[in-house]
Amino acid sequence: MNVVCSMNKIRSCLVLAACLLLVACVSLVLSPRQQVVMSALETMCQTKNVQSLAPFVTEDLQLLIDVSGPFVNVLEQTGIFRISDEIAAACQETGVKFGDEIKVTDDRYLVRLSSKEKKVAYQFIVVKQRAEWKIASVKK
Repeated sequence: MNVVCSMNKIRSCLVLAACLLLVACVSLVLSPRQQVVMSALETMCQTKNVQSLAPFVTEDLQLLIDVSGPFVNVLEQTGIFRISDEIAAACQETGVKFGDEIKVTDDRYLVRLSSKEKKVAYQFIVVKQRAEWKIASVKK
């Protein structure tokens, strides 16, 4: 019995180590701008909430998210538009991967995601704000 428990613990540790190694390798391959986009999308997919993007967006985009929050809540409660449903559906898309990254200036990039159907499925503007990469609004 103890041998089985020990083997299960060893197997669990090996699986955990492999997962951590995989995450570390993926992070090494992604640019800092792609990493901020990936982190923002992962967080939003986990919470199904746009407000969770706060650490990953510029101040002006956060202001826009804050201002639109009450309106989005009314739409959610009345059933007119459910952003949580849209987020959940988008997070289930398979085959979406990082496409090209276009340098506009040293502090501004376009980060694109592609899918099997579209070369450019999503595009994010990523800018440097206070020495950190952040997702910016379209107007930036």
